[in-house]
Amino acid sequence: MTGKIVQMSSPAMRSTKTGGVVPAVYLILSLLAGTAGAGRGIALALSGASPADQGGAAGLHGLVMVCLVALPALIGGFGGLLLPSSLGLPGLRLPRVSLAGAGCLALSALLLATGGSPLASGLIWCAGVLCMVLPVAVSVMDSRAAAGPERPPLDFLAWSQMIAATALLLCIPAAAGELCRGTAAADIARSLMAPLSAAMMTAAAGVASLVLKSRQAQFSFRPMAAVMGTVVTGSALAWVHLRTQGSLSDAAVTDSLILRATLLTGAAFALVWGYGLWRQKLPLSPSVLWSGSFLVTLLAGQAGGESATHAVIMSGTLFALFAGLYLQAERLTGQPLKGPAPMTHVALVMLGTVLCAAGGPVLTMAGGAAFVLSIPVAGLVLYSVCRDTKAARGQVTPLRAAR
Repeated sequence: MTGKIVQMSSPAMRSTKTGGVVPAVYLILSLLAGTAGAGRGIALALSGASPADQGGAAGLHGLVMVCLVALPALIGGFGGLLLPSSLGLPGLRLPRVSLAGAGCLALSALLLATGGSPLASGLIWCAGVLCMVLPVAVSVMDSRAAAGPERPPLDFLAWSQMIAATALLLCIPAAAGELCRGTAAADIARSLMAPLSAAMMTAAAGVASLVLKSRQAQFSFRPMAAVMGTVVTGSALAWVHLRTQGSLSDAAVTDSLILRATLLTGAAFALVWGYGLWRQKLPLSPSVLWSGSFLVTLLAGQAGGESATHAVIMSGTLFALFAGLYLQAERLTGQPLKGPAPMTHVALVMLGTVLCAAGGPVLTMAGGAAFVLSIPVAGLVLYSVCRDTKAARGQVTPLRAAR
């Protein structure tokens, strides 16, 4: 008797097959969106446009950086790359849903760039974010159910991803409902920046904390995770309540309070974390410097006014993104990045951030020049990572052949 043998693939196998591709798609999308947004801002600044036009461009630049660069990179990109190993899973659950989210975000960015319908772009973006964060929440909860009674506790990366995903799952459906009710997309985007910034900073803190974990730095993150979870999810609930039932003036005050509470929580986290760094006396590798810059930015933000809150959170997120990138590069090469290029990259980005924060046309132009110079240096770092990764894999292959 003959018959067909049907091979069934388990969810874990499907996660493994697709899990490595989806995070790369999110990171590429973030890179393209960030390059396009930065290029447009630089072109408008050099064109001698009016202050009103430059102010509108700055608002659009901030919107693109948060919605299409930072969140996809921190949750869709680094969440997909780093969270599975933290949870002991082969990959995130629902990989096809996550891939659909990347497609929706790309379509939303295309509509925004080509001047398409703001309503369509906003609704597609909301669908993309929901598809991006749902696999994160499902993966964390599924790891708890599958681990059994002896399951290890969640680390801070898993907590930060879960907190950010929960906040977005609360806010995004309400934002989509407001769009369908006829509220202007620009008004929703401006108001949504507050809870999005809170979720973004939480995810950035989780990525930066993994750098310290990889250096065997032993910190108790559980109290800080509880505080961040309370602040971020409470802020999301307050935003939803006031957007749906409160007045616009109350919503504006709440947005300001959310940003200040987010920055204060981040500063408290930075103090605890900085004290732990000082006690551990970790070597100053590039990834540790990026994480330290993230902490310093959060602390320095307390000296600025309310108008600087967005800039502080965005700058800190930039440092956390680079910390995650360098950590992933160290995992690929099997060793800390060496040579002058990584340290030069850190110095140029930090210098550009400080000069732009100082203000003034001359210093801002000098800061922009430092950022531009950091791009070819980052290319050199990428080249060295690819070369070292290829060499590391070449060393493993003969060992396997000998066995």
